[in-house]
Amino acid sequence: MIRNFLTAFRFLTILPIYGKDTTKFYNSLIFFPLVGAFIGVLNYGIIFISEKIIPEYDFITAIAILGFSVVITRAIHLDGLADFCDGFFGGNSKEQILQIMNDPHIGTFGVIAISFDLLTKYIFYYILINKNAFFIIVLSYIISRLSMSTLICFSKYAKSEHGKAYLFFTKDLKIKIMVIISSILCFLITCFFIHIKLSLALYGIAMLITLFIGIFCKIKINGITGDCIGACNEFSEIGALIVGFLLIKN
Repeated sequence: MIRNFLTAFRFLTILPIYGKDTTKFYNSLIFFPLVGAFIGVLNYGIIFISEKIIPEYDFITAIAILGFSVVITRAIHLDGLADFCDGFFGGNSKEQILQIMNDPHIGTFGVIAISFDLLTKYIFYYILINKNAFFIIVLSYIISRLSMSTLICFSKYAKSEHGKAYLFFTKDLKIKIMVIISSILCFLITCFFIHIKLSLALYGIAMLITLFIGIFCKIKINGITGDCIGACNEFSEIGALIVGFLLIKN
C-alpha cells in the first residue's frame, strides 16, 4: 500500500521521496486524488501566508500558486496538453497524430494551449482568492487527478510501443472498482465540507470532460496516451475552476 502511494506521489510530483516503487503501477491510481489534495494543501498554505503578508496583492498570490503548481508537477500535464493539441489539431490519421505527439518539439497549437491554460488559471485563481473561495482551487487539484485515474481505468492504451504511461493501464476489475469507490468517497467528503450542489457541479463537469476526452480519443486514435491523460488533467482542472466561480458568483 505504501509503495502504491509512493509511486503515485513520485510520478505526479517533482518532490524526491525515499522508497521503492510498486511492482504494479496501476495499483497507485487510487492515490492520485490524494496527491492532488497534497498539492492543493500546499497551495492553500501559500495563499494563507500571502494573505497575511500582502493581503492587498491577490494577483501576486495567484502568480505564486500558479508557478508553484507548474514546478511541483514538473509541468508534466502542461507538456501533455501541448502534445495533445499539436497532435489532434495538426494530424489527420491516427499515425499522424501519434507521430506528432511523439515529437519532442512543441508546435503552434501547443504554445497556444499552454498560454491559454496558464492565463485562464491565473484569472480564476485571482478571482477565487479575491472572493475567499480558494477552497475551489484546492478541490480543482483533487478532482483533476481523479479525472486522470478514471480516464486511465476505463480506456485502453493507443500506442503499439509502450511508453511510461502504459505501466498504469490494467484490465483488472478490482482496480476499476477501487477507483470508482475512491471517486465516491472524494465526492462524499467534499459534500461534508461544502454545499452538495457545488460538489455535484464540480465533480460533474470533471467527469463530463473525462468522458468526452475518452470518447474523442477512442474515435481518433482508438485509445489514449500519456499526453491525453495530461490534457484531461488540465481541462478538468480548468473546468472545475470555471464552474466553481460561476456558482460562487450566483
